[in-house]
Amino acid sequence: KEKKLKNFAEHKFFSAGAWRLNANELDPRRSTAFINREGGTPTGKTNSAIRRWTSSFDGKVTISGKLVHDLEQACVSCDGVEGVIVSSRSGAVGNWSAYLSQVETAATIEVKTGDTIDFVVLNKKNTSGDDFKWHVTIRREGSAEDWDSVRDFYSPLAQPMTTWERYVQALLAAVEFSMID
Repeated sequence: KEKKLKNFAEHKFFSAGAWRLNANELDPRRSTAFINREGGTPTGKTNSAIRRWTSSFDGKVTISGKLVHDLEQACVSCDGVEGVIVSSRSGAVGNWSAYLSQVETAATIEVKTGDTIDFVVLNKKNTSGDDFKWHVTIRREGSAEDWDSVRDFYSPLAQPMTTWERYVQALLAAVEFSMID
């Protein structure tokens, strides 16, 4: 039986450099997985940390990466993380475990326009101390085109300002400068 992703909840809130499932990261009533430029933290089987890539072409891609279970956050009850690459077309194409270590991850996948590839990180039995890093590169075969999870991480804060935003900023700056003695 093919292993496919049952559901995907988009991380809608961006705070402190990471995408989160809920707005308040300190709310004790809710656990929240998060994804940042380098990795993230899953919080239980229902809140895995998932990074999603969507294909804009038909062809074959080669995936390479390194899954790292955070060596600096080691704890007595930690048991590591599990990383799975899941294709919307083919199901699970790779599965790796890291416990206070790092493991190379690699796969080759046939994709069509609109297909998704999910990089899923799960807790094992214990949900504490599961900070991870997973730097992934997706290369289109037969092309120099690639996608790098660190370099191409989407941050709403890094968007260029619109014309109106630049205009408002100039007005505010003008007011500030006029008050200088």
